[in-house]
Amino acid sequence: MVQVHNWADSDTLPTNPTVHDMRFGIGCMNDLLLVLTEKMAKLLNNADKSTSYGGSKILKEFNESTFGRQMNILKAHYNGADITYSKMSHLLNERNYFIHDYQTKKHKTTDAKRLFDLIKLIKTLTGQLNNANQRVVKQNKTTQNKGKNALRNGIIAAARNSTVYDGAYAKLSDIGLYLNNNGYEYDSLEETIKSFGWTIYWDRSHETVKYVKIIEVK
Repeated sequence: MVQVHNWADSDTLPTNPTVHDMRFGIGCMNDLLLVLTEKMAKLLNNADKSTSYGGSKILKEFNESTFGRQMNILKAHYNGADITYSKMSHLLNERNYFIHDYQTKKHKTTDAKRLFDLIKLIKTLTGQLNNANQRVVKQNKTTQNKGKNALRNGIIAAARNSTVYDGAYAKLSDIGLYLNNNGYEYDSLEETIKSFGWTIYWDRSHETVKYVKIIEVK
C-alpha cells in the first residue's frame, strides 16, 4: 500500500513530497472545500432569517454556482467582519491553480508548500464561517425574543383596550384587530396566545367566538 502524507491533520509539510502525496492532498483540499461551502450556505440561510432578502431563491442560485460565484453571492448578502473576503479571493485563486493548471507530470516541491498553505487557509476560513454562524444565530434569537416580548405587550394592551365582554373577557377578534391596526406581525393569534400560557375561552352557544380573561392576560 502506498503511504501518503496526512494533509488534514498534519502541521508540517510532507518530507520529499511525492506525486501520490500531491494527489491525496488535492483530494483533501476538495473535501475541505465542500465543508466550507456548506458553512457558507448555512450562513446565507441564517442571515436571511434576520434580513429576509429572499433566501430560498438565493440559496438555489448558490447551490448551482461555481465556487467563485458562491463567494460573490455570500459577499453580496453578508458583510460581517467575521469573514476576510480578501483571503477567500486568494483561496479561489489557489484552488483554481490546483483544479485547472496543476499537473503531476510537472510536479514541483514548491507546489507542496502552496497546497499546504491552501489547506491551512481553508481551515482558517471555515473557522471564520463557524464564528459568523454562531454570531448570526445569537443575533436572530435576540431579535426574535424582542419581537416576542413586543407582541406579548401588544396583546396585553389589546385586551385592556377591547370592549369588555360579559364583564371580564376580551374577544380574540378585537385583539386581532388592535394588533393589525398597530402593525404587529404574528401567524396564528390563537396559537400565539396559547404560547404565552394564557387560556382561551368560548361559550357553548358561540363556539367560533373566542375570548381571553382580561385579568389573566398580564
